[in-house]
Amino acid sequence: TGSHAWVNGVTLDGWFSPTHQFYTSASFYGASGLYSLGVAGQNPIGDRALSVKSNSPISLEFKFTNMTGGDLNRITIGYTGEQWREAVVSAPALFVQYFDVTQFTAIPELTFTPPKLAASGSGFSIYGNDPANRISLSHSVNLSQPIANGDTYTIRFLTVNGGFEVGFDDFNFSAEAVPEPATMTILAGAAAMAAIRRRKKS
Repeated sequence: TGSHAWVNGVTLDGWFSPTHQFYTSASFYGASGLYSLGVAGQNPIGDRALSVKSNSPISLEFKFTNMTGGDLNRITIGYTGEQWREAVVSAPALFVQYFDVTQFTAIPELTFTPPKLAASGSGFSIYGNDPANRISLSHSVNLSQPIANGDTYTIRFLTVNGGFEVGFDDFNFSAEAVPEPATMTILAGAAAMAAIRRRKKS
């Protein structure tokens, strides 16, 4: 347990936070900020869940730059939500958003709701790496506006206050170019014509 300096884009490559320090702990304590959740000696040193504690919604952002040489119009995001304290109420506690044209848009399929409820009171700290306390989520989105070559794109994780202690782990991201429907129709038509020509020749 302790406090450490956080440098945007350096401490974790590609990750940006509004805070300039983070805490390593097995649960949240008094200070608001960025947390690296894990239990020393119980899980590997590098196996930590990332989270933010705040009295108001606060975001943690992942940014990447398209260096493929072409446009990308489909993204796939996956992560494992982990619960580190029993929840008093069953409610969403972690949200994922992507940037769509002019604003951030939520991806409901990636919303994490803590699975374990407290029997009473404020709940006890629990081990977030226990399979019963974690849920893996993944979803793909077709973008309204492609990510042009050279552009930087942002994915945002948003946590909410309310007694929740949740984090995310096993984050994975990919982006690809998917043919537009008109292009797919043309390709399908070309394939059909080729099949007709083959039948005529045979």
